[in-house]
Amino acid sequence: MEKVIAKSGISGSTLKLIAIFTMLIDHIAATVILQMINNGIGGQTLIDIYWVMRSIGRMAFPVFCFRLVEGFKYTHSRGKICCEDVYIRAYL
Repeated sequence: MEKVIAKSGISGSTLKLIAIFTMLIDHIAATVILQMINNGIGGQTLIDIYWVMRSIGRMAFPVFCFRLVEGFKYTHSRGKICCEDVYIRAYL
């Protein structure tokens, strides 16, 4: 009989969704809220909201990096991943 081991923690899909939503919050602050501030709408309260939203958005990058490294660790075709990475970097 096999033992069933319950995994605890957050799944990769959940981490990805968290990163996507935090990045969305960051981009909204960087575009919409900043434009409102530049147009003189809101005052100090809007500036505080801007910095809170930008701080929340900064969580996205470490989560995406973690998922990238985790995916690289468990992949079977590291050579293919490296070639794609070099191609993407050369394109940018």
